[in-house]
Amino acid sequence: MKKLLRLLALCVLLSGCTQAKDVIENRNISFDEIPSEVISYASGILSEKEGFYYIGTGITVDNLSDEGEMLDIKSEVFPVYEDDRLFCLIIVTGEETELLSKDLIRTALEADEKYLLVRNNGRLVKVSKEGEFVIAGEQNVTIDKRVIKKARRSIRKTNDLGKNRSLIKSVNEVTDPSTGKRYSSSRIVVKFTEGDSDSKISFFEEFCGGKLRSQVRSAGLYVFTVEPASYKRLSALVKSAMELDYVDSAFLDEVKDATSSAVTGMEVSDR
Repeated sequence: MKKLLRLLALCVLLSGCTQAKDVIENRNISFDEIPSEVISYASGILSEKEGFYYIGTGITVDNLSDEGEMLDIKSEVFPVYEDDRLFCLIIVTGEETELLSKDLIRTALEADEKYLLVRNNGRLVKVSKEGEFVIAGEQNVTIDKRVIKKARRSIRKTNDLGKNRSLIKSVNEVTDPSTGKRYSSSRIVVKFTEGDSDSKISFFEEFCGGKLRSQVRSAGLYVFTVEPASYKRLSALVKSAMELDYVDSAFLDEVKDATSSAVTGMEVSDR
């Protein structure tokens, strides 16, 4: 009887292992897991670009045979964004690195829906409940129905491809397209309402994710350093800042020339 129970337990264990191996998924890759080689590769392709570029959280992608069987090798997919727009995908499979341009991927991946990415015969395929789309690779070859059927059964949740993003390239100045005025890409100037300025400084640092850089005591102006961002993003930050009940006014730091800014007479903060 004991031998029979052990045999049954072993069968259950082996069955569980088989099922785990058989599950297709897009596992999320956190920033800490992004290989340094991927960051270097992304920086290389952006070396001649101007603007603000971000690398997004990646995912693992299973490689499937035409029979729908999972192959031993996996691919890793990382999105790169030009400001808020998807710029390219970097795909790493073993020692190989591929680059997919924005023209192929924006339409396929920007829709807000549940989908699963799989690879089959070198192609990158998006599979959703509504259908399938070959993002990269041979377009004219029909995908075996067994691949699609197995992938569609595995769709459980929306993956986090690009959900979180980290700045990898920036510039020092941004321009208001309507006026041509230039501003610092990393500074915002704030005037608080009357009251305890120290606590309001702390509140605003938490709000903007930045730090107090300097202040003009005579004018009651505080200059905060934030992560460099485009004019559009900085303008949105200013707008949100104006909605805070402890902020009297907020604006971007205009650049007048190579050595000065619109906020003059600055005194370095003691904080």
